[in-house]
Amino acid sequence: MKTMYVVAGLTAFLVAGIVFAQSESDYQGWMKSNGAAMASIQKNIAAKDGAGIAADAHTIEGNLKQAEAFWTKKGGAPDAVNFAKMGQMAAATLAKDAAGNMDAVAGDLKSLQGNCGGCHSLDYVPMNSPFLSPAAWDAEVTKMISAFGAPIGSADAKIIADYLKSNYGM
Repeated sequence: MKTMYVVAGLTAFLVAGIVFAQSESDYQGWMKSNGAAMASIQKNIAAKDGAGIAADAHTIEGNLKQAEAFWTKKGGAPDAVNFAKMGQMAAATLAKDAAGNMDAVAGDLKSLQGNCGGCHSLDYVPMNSPFLSPAAWDAEVTKMISAFGAPIGSADAKIIADYLKSNYGM
């Protein structure tokens, strides 16, 4: 009887692990898809292809809806949920403007990319998070501004560093 409980427990643990891994894998796929769509948007802006921009923006909006659901289900990450919602709104605005207001598209793209996504994909943060202490996150944000020229003001730098420290790392 004890063996049956052990087997049932291990089975439940493995099933939960597989479900969680699939969710993490899906999330990483959405973020990679967003990176490809962002690159395509840049090309479509240069070509003044409003339909292409709108299609890519809709792809991003859909991915961010899935990311919002992922973080909502996972719980404990209200900032990630809010970032996904804000990204959806920015993507929807970009898609709308691409249909007839190409002058606004560049500003819409900047809004969509935010402070960090212009230099690296946003899935870069979780890849580094297991290695960084709160002090290291402060140093990382400072490095992005001073060494790499990230266009982040001091007020936003504090918000970003605080977010990274409270949601990622050691």
